[in-house]
Amino acid sequence: MAAIIYSDDGYWMFVEGQWVPSPKQLAALANGATPHNHELKQNVQDSNVQLSSVVNPLPYPVQYFGEAANQSPQGTGTINSIAYYYVATPESNLNTILFVSGGFLLALLMAILIILSSISSDLIDNADSNAIYNPNAGDSTFSWTYQSKQYSIELEMDEDTYDYYNSIERDCCYESEDYLQYFTPGADYVENTAIKLQNLATSEGFTSSLEKAEFILAFVGAIAYQFDPDDGFDHPKYPIEILWEHSGDCEDSSALYASLMESLGYKTILVLLDTKETSTDEWGGHALVGIYIPNHTGDYFELDGDFRPYYIAETTAWFDDYDAIGVNTWYDFKNIETFEIK
Repeated sequence: MAAIIYSDDGYWMFVEGQWVPSPKQLAALANGATPHNHELKQNVQDSNVQLSSVVNPLPYPVQYFGEAANQSPQGTGTINSIAYYYVATPESNLNTILFVSGGFLLALLMAILIILSSISSDLIDNADSNAIYNPNAGDSTFSWTYQSKQYSIELEMDEDTYDYYNSIERDCCYESEDYLQYFTPGADYVENTAIKLQNLATSEGFTSSLEKAEFILAFVGAIAYQFDPDDGFDHPKYPIEILWEHSGDCEDSSALYASLMESLGYKTILVLLDTKETSTDEWGGHALVGIYIPNHTGDYFELDGDFRPYYIAETTAWFDDYDAIGVNTWYDFKNIETFEIK
């Protein structure tokens, strides 16, 4: 019995003068492969060209020698053609491939989004590592304590007004006077807020100039302190911005408090100075407000050309047990500058 000759790819065998499917091909068919296409794809002399022009060629083509396709591969004639048999991907397998590929691409996309999100967060953290994120931004409700009692108020928070002031380009502050542009006692939202706070104070029995001024100072002092980005510059806010964002630093709370009190007819000044909390602390720049209260006593600042005492009003915090207008809570201060609010 003559030995069976197999094609180089193992999918065909030459038996009794003709090529028939081999066990390898039959097993492939049983596993879901599409039957081989017997069509001769191209008659060429150069097999390298053939490889580039046939869809899904098998690794080793079956070579036919001579003129007839069923001629014995033992022939020695010139190569007239090379037949490339291929197995098309079954639809079920194609669906599986598409499903797996789609899942992989989705997972890859999610991974990229997570990486980008973490990078964005890192950039934000690096840009303002000291900033306090306040989830109450845009909330119209404010709460604070004065004389051991909790108070709350709903303010009219207009987003268009906030967007207007927030969009104003600012480059601050090269001169101390530059801070004054953020004091806006004549703005409608400032006047409305001041009147609501004064009415609440009066309704609670705080009717004197000092009591109303301290009641509103406690309101401002309860707003969260937020450091500026660590870039060597101040980033002052307009009063509407510290209200909307529920956070700000010393120049922001000073602008808010002075604007509120000026709109109610009080006289205030901006005080810029260097302070330290203890004898061992480093000196640090600070801003606060001086407010004139007739017939009051306490620590105060003076304004050139003005005879009135402007009592110290610390706007960055309010501790109900010992904070008050005219009470200095700093260990020491120096390099004092005072500016009239107009």
